[in-house]
Amino acid sequence: MKYCELCNNETLEEATFCKICGFNSKANTFENPDRLRLYYKSLCSKDHYHWSKRLYLIERIMELLRYEQCDVVKLLSISKSNVSQCLTLLSHLKENHELEDFESMTSAFNAAKGTLKPVDYEKDLQKYIYREWENTVFAEEWYIYNKNHLFGKFKAGEAGEIDLLAHHRRKNKWLIIELKREKSSDRTVGQTLRYMGWVKDNLAEQDDEVNGIIISRTYDKNIELSLKCIPSIKLYIYNRLDHNLLQFIPPEEAEIFEAKQLLSRLSSEQIESLKKRFSR
Repeated sequence: MKYCELCNNETLEEATFCKICGFNSKANTFENPDRLRLYYKSLCSKDHYHWSKRLYLIERIMELLRYEQCDVVKLLSISKSNVSQCLTLLSHLKENHELEDFESMTSAFNAAKGTLKPVDYEKDLQKYIYREWENTVFAEEWYIYNKNHLFGKFKAGEAGEIDLLAHHRRKNKWLIIELKREKSSDRTVGQTLRYMGWVKDNLAEQDDEVNGIIISRTYDKNIELSLKCIPSIKLYIYNRLDHNLLQFIPPEEAEIFEAKQLLSRLSSEQIESLKKRFSR
């Protein structure tokens, strides 16, 4: 027997796809999406499964297939708010495992609400950056170009809607800021490039420089590979600080920050045990 990469249920060794969720690991696709929808509905039944299983399923779908939230909405035939709520709760569940003790997802979500501010949703992240712009690391060189638009959003015609558009305070440079509340992927790079191209054609002068920034809570390795060849786009990770503040730092600094946060939650006995283990 082996285990399905997506749902982690047992499947036959010779099987080409999982009979539970319909995922074909070799082709990295679904033999029958309806089978997946039925499986997801079964996870919503409190009589059979713990509510956290559906959160991890959504996360796994996004990781394996590199899906965005809108793709999950179509695949599972559920609302966007449902997906957002699942990802929000999962993010907090990883930091506070005691939430698993709640009998329902709704109870767990309500219990977590008080500590999920200031970015429960992507729009909250945008409002926060817009409101606190002058206190961010970006404000020294950049100012929000579209102050008269709703929370900094800028309509870029057929290209879509730019989350935040900024202009350099001293040089002829533009900055497109693309926000992802949770994980960014290489698909986000393509979206940012599309906005950069639109600004180049419609706002920038001939010699103006157009750059991009992607801000997210986490990221996958594919985006790192993509950005190696696109120096005009930088990745920033946001972390929560005390007093509902956010900081925006490069990925390498974010890893150090998270390690320090983890160490701060360990007891002196646990730290000593780790020291002994690594000194061998």
